[in-house]
Amino acid sequence: MNFLEECLGGKRLGTISNDEAAMLTALSWAAKSKDPATQVGACIVNDDGKVLSAGYNGTPRCWSDDEFPWQKDDKYGAENTKYPYVVHAEMNSFVNYGGSIKDFKNATIYVTLFPCSNCAKLIVQAGIKKVVYLMDDRVGTLDNDCAKLILDKCGVEYISFDELNNLSKANFSLEEEKEKIIYIRPKRNC
Repeated sequence: MNFLEECLGGKRLGTISNDEAAMLTALSWAAKSKDPATQVGACIVNDDGKVLSAGYNGTPRCWSDDEFPWQKDDKYGAENTKYPYVVHAEMNSFVNYGGSIKDFKNATIYVTLFPCSNCAKLIVQAGIKKVVYLMDDRVGTLDNDCAKLILDKCGVEYISFDELNNLSKANFSLEEEKEKIIYIRPKRNC
């Protein structure tokens, strides 16, 4: 052991990467969603790895989620489901930001679910250049195909987190980290 190692001590190894930290942030925000079927989180990170903003899918501001139609079944009409009303995580991450939209130029958005076509348009308009997604459970749907076409035509790269993780050869289990976020919540004595 040399003098410097002896004086400073060893650093902790096995820390997570910026990509992993950003996806964990998106997962944390997804846990805030009250949607019983789909919890989605988003995290926008600039070129320097700084988190700019985050959001989750939920009710519009000033609309009590106790008066919100959370069901997916449209047997009582589509207007009585969540779909026409939910603000998507990507949209919320943009409106939650207090700075200039110019700050999103060349940024990366980390999302727990592949963006819909409306969110893809917003991502392009904001100048984001990369989408990292955790799941894509709507493969083959018209909206999913349109979202990918929008991103492709506008030069926005998209990659699954698993593929990104394999490329970086990271030693990281997102499932283990997700379990920590979901199950290790502080107890409140209120």
